[in-house]
Amino acid sequence: MSHIFLVAAEASGDAMGADVIDALRRNAPQVRISGIGGELMRERGVSSDVDMSGLAVIGLIEGLKAYGRVKKAVEDAADVIANADPDSVVLIDSWGFMWRLARALKLRGVRAKRIKLIGPQVWATRPGRARVLAQWVDHLLCIHPFEQPFYKPWALPTTVIGNPALHRLPKGDASAFRARHDIPAKADIVGLLPGSRRAELRSVAPTLFAAVKRVTEGNASRQVVCMVAPSVAAEVESLAGQHPGKVILVRNEAEKADAFASMKVAIACSGTVTTELAAQGAAVVTGY
Repeated sequence: MSHIFLVAAEASGDAMGADVIDALRRNAPQVRISGIGGELMRERGVSSDVDMSGLAVIGLIEGLKAYGRVKKAVEDAADVIANADPDSVVLIDSWGFMWRLARALKLRGVRAKRIKLIGPQVWATRPGRARVLAQWVDHLLCIHPFEQPFYKPWALPTTVIGNPALHRLPKGDASAFRARHDIPAKADIVGLLPGSRRAELRSVAPTLFAAVKRVTEGNASRQVVCMVAPSVAAEVESLAGQHPGKVILVRNEAEKADAFASMKVAIACSGTVTTELAAQGAAVVTGY
């Protein structure tokens, strides 16, 4: 029986890991699945004791501050994977953490095939990362066909899988969402997606909240709806509490599609969520 080990270090990777688990159980139920991830992977019975909190960082300064946590998490994850002895390990997104984990696994001689799910955006910036990735992983599963030529000079095998975010959510029911939250049919719903990383809550979210304030201030027909990521729930609730108007906080992942479908416009931190919003028909303003 084949054994696949999944690793996700942040919320978007956890969602993708959950997608992979669901697909494997539908199409290859005989495969054994284990891993390290977040809440969504744990809900599917895939979890470990490795602490992955605080690894979702942005920029050089945040990266330097988190270096100690990243180094320890890499060693802890490598220990767990080596002991599990899987046939393949799937390293999901999270460039900075995952290439270091791939390196640790290779240097330790762990036999598992190292598969990177979602590559760095070498087509937009830092093309040298293609060489680094090719050095430490055996295969890359990428979203876009135009990514593949960047890896050919380094002989890294690639497979295009498309964008999982386009198919993750069912078509949402905007009317049902309005009814559950007592939002009048004529009210315009302004979505607020402040991010799922603590660094985003510190550096990006205050500007997004300020933008929402400008859009809604003095207009009672506009209702703010904010999707709350579990990883930063306390921080989002604190910011929402300082907002002058009413903010409906949506914490239940099952409401996500309906909430997104109800939004006339969404002000969102850059990330996977922008694709999910667009797929539900919302106009999106992105902050980074």
